[in-house]
Amino acid sequence: MNENDHDLLIQIGTKLDRAILDIKELKDNTTSRVTALESEKLNWRDFVERRKNADMLHGDHEKRLRRLERWGFLALGALGIIEIITNLYVAYFRK
Repeated sequence: MNENDHDLLIQIGTKLDRAILDIKELKDNTTSRVTALESEKLNWRDFVERRKNADMLHGDHEKRLRRLERWGFLALGALGIIEIITNLYVAYFRK
C-alpha cells in the first residue's frame, strides 16, 4: 500500500467525521427549533376561545359605536331645532 493512499484515507476519514458531526448538529438544532415551535403554536381550543372573545369584544364595540352615533345625530338634530327656534325668536319677537 502506498503512503499517499494511507494519508488520503486519513484525510477522508477526518472530513467524514467532521461532516457527520455537522449533520448531527444540524439535526439537533432542527429538532430543538421544531420543539420550540410546537410548544409556542396556538392549538385549536385556544384559537376558538380567542376568536369567541374577539367577536364578543368587537360586537360590544360595534354596539357602543352605533349608540354613540345615534345619540350624536339626535343631539345634532336637537341643537339644529334649538338654533332655528332661537333665530325665529330673535327675528320676530325680540324687536
